[in-house]
Amino acid sequence: MHKYTKTIELIEDRYATTKEELTEKKKQRVKEILGRHYRNSASLAFLLGQEFGIEYVPPEEGEE
Repeated sequence: MHKYTKTIELIEDRYATTKEELTEKKKQRVKEILGRHYRNSASLAFLLGQEFGIEYVPPEEGEE
């Protein structure tokens, strides 16, 4: 759940600068992406970037 929380915070920060709103539907989509691609950092980064316009940099091993 820590990865989800950090990812939501990152997306909310990005949305705050562009005055967009991170809806519950979008939060659910983040949760879905994390659930499906949790172990594949490259895929996770690509999808979050594609769908939410953020640059996701996965934490180093042991930082999660």
